[in-house]
Amino acid sequence: PVQAIRTAVAEKNLTVAVTLSVIRVVVVIALLWNVVGQVAGSIRSTIGPLSSLGNLMGSSSVMTVRGNPLGSILFGLIIAVVGMALFTLVLFALTRIFKSGGSILDMYIANSANGGVTTVVLFLAFVCAFFSLNVAVGLVVLACFTAVVCGSLSAQAVCGDQSSGMFWLCYLGGMLVILAVSWWIVPPCVIQTVGGITLTLDGSSITIREFLERYLSNGLAGLFSQLFY
Repeated sequence: PVQAIRTAVAEKNLTVAVTLSVIRVVVVIALLWNVVGQVAGSIRSTIGPLSSLGNLMGSSSVMTVRGNPLGSILFGLIIAVVGMALFTLVLFALTRIFKSGGSILDMYIANSANGGVTTVVLFLAFVCAFFSLNVAVGLVVLACFTAVVCGSLSAQAVCGDQSSGMFWLCYLGGMLVILAVSWWIVPPCVIQTVGGITLTLDGSSITIREFLERYLSNGLAGLFSQLFY
């Protein structure tokens, strides 16, 4: 793998790098889309008995639940691009620390050329999300682990087979920075996407996020008003 990365960088094989990057982006978007769809399905199955009860009481209103396709595309794109960009910047910083040279484009090629395993694990997470969200989340964690392990090969390739303790300490520090920034970005993106699931009743639509902000806050306000007044 190290030699393959060096060959890709030496040949400036941007076509392969872009192709692998696009595949990663598509897989991440599909995974997020599937997760949101499964959440919407759970909500749909929950309100189904309520609709049946309404029919028994003479109401013809049926609440429909729709996922958030545009949000899945937008936030999936953000998650994928930010992840790849952070790793590329860490590789670039390592080359500057250990004075091995290489442009930011070289680091992008090195990062993309070694991301196949992580993409495969993410694709497995996409497939498993149809059956179990818990398994899908576990595979996403595994994908992060494989990114760290495989990323070390990219780092060695661009830094000249460094093996000193300082190199591994810097690499670990870079991974921790990526983890911290990802934790700041990824969960809010997922929450925003899930919050964009739309509930429609009698032609009126509201997202889950708006529903919680409006009715939960009103409910809490009413509770406190009863307690204090």
